Amino acid sequence: MSDQRGSALLLVLVLCCSAALLVATWAVVGTVEADTLVSERDGRARLRAAEEALARLAEQAWVAWVPGTYALEPGYEGILEVEPSSGAILHASVRSRGEAPPLQLSADLERGKDGIEIPRCVLAASTVSWQAGRGGPIVELPAGSEAVEVAVGGEGLPPELAPGGVVAPEWSLDEGTQKALEREASRGGPVPVVVLSSRPGLTIALPAGPLGRSGEEPAAVLLTGGGTLDLTGAGDLYGVFLAPEGDVLLEGAVVHGAVLVGGRVDAGMSGRVAYSDDIHSWARYDLLTRVRLVPGTRRE
Repeated sequence: MSDQRGSALLLVLVLCCSAALLVATWAVVGTVEADTLVSERDGRARLRAAEEALARLAEQAWVAWVPGTYALEPGYEGILEVEPSSGAILHASVRSRGEAPPLQLSADLERGKDGIEIPRCVLAASTVSWQAGRGGPIVELPAGSEAVEVAVGGEGLPPELAPGGVVAPEWSLDEGTQKALEREASRGGPVPVVVLSSRPGLTIALPAGPLGRSGEEPAAVLLTGGGTLDLTGAGDLYGVFLAPEGDVLLEGAVVHGAVLVGGRVDAGMSGRVAYSDDIHSWARYDLLTRVRLVPGTRRE
């Protein structure tokens, strides 16, 4: 009888030890799993922060395409270096500060050109006015040009003032194009885009200087908020002049490119707009600066 009791106690003891071991194992597994989830979550957060720092470094390269070291808050340092194999590429790397081990993320950056979506249009306005007795057209098209649009509201322009122009629907500037122009103008320095802020009833003249004075360096001028862009007496100008909510005064100016406005164009006695394929192509393909990560170069 005592042997049976001893065996039963031993069996109970073994079962208790097994249950305790199983509970302990579950506890350890749960703890490890929880620690793994925390580590994975922290790792993802660190990687996301590093990617955001790399994006800010790419933005810095867009502002100024020069090598250098930059503090990227919070907690990252960025370095831009010339890629030896190609002077057209900058190597960008970001490294976390105050962490052990530090996290480093890098990629190559390349710079390119882009443009805005504008119609193949030389002149757009709700109305166009001119002085009585004016001689010569308001719109000039190159010999042999085809399908160049003239979008003037109301009865449009008489054929003698826009010979060869194709009548087009009303023009408007989309929000994405306006934001792209405003962003380009924000870079500062010698950029080809100028944004002038105005309001109804206010007339603003073109800034003094070389802006838009050369066919080799055309400009894009955007007037926002309404008002009037005054090009009176400006002579030859090269580029695209946009006033989606405003007016333009053209007396004494010849714009080689396009004048696209939502309001009125006053051509006076001598104001003209001469279409240019070269300037139109520049606006569509080369006006804006872009910086992007070169595919396949990202390294952690």
